[in-house]
Amino acid sequence: MSEKSRKNLIKYGIAFAVSLAFAGFHCYSQDIMEAKTADVYRILSDAFTFPGMLCGFAGALAWLSAAGSLDGISYVLQYAAKSLLFMGRDGYRETYAEFVERRHAKKHGGYGFLFVTGAVCIVIGTVFTALFYQTYR
Repeated sequence: MSEKSRKNLIKYGIAFAVSLAFAGFHCYSQDIMEAKTADVYRILSDAFTFPGMLCGFAGALAWLSAAGSLDGISYVLQYAAKSLLFMGRDGYRETYAEFVERRHAKKHGGYGFLFVTGAVCIVIGTVFTALFYQTYR
């Protein structure tokens, strides 16, 4: 197995394991074993939709951050922290342009697995929602 395939398998495996752990915890907390059929479908729908949305939003936030939409906030927080920690010392102050250039010199990416994991979980949640509405009638 190539190194790239192994890394992808690890990323997807961890993302799906965390999503299933969220789903399992939700099912356990809702006492799924004692529920009626319609409620089981509702609980399973909620159990898969929440981690799906969480993965999707985490992927979107990582993508936006890598695209540079949070550079201004990062610069201000870093500048404030350095100013407070090294107050009174004359040191090198990095300009915003230098900060952005340094930050974008690093290659960011590889967050697609979060979107895929989120989409799979949302599809599973949608199937359970459809089953709930068929049974609930």
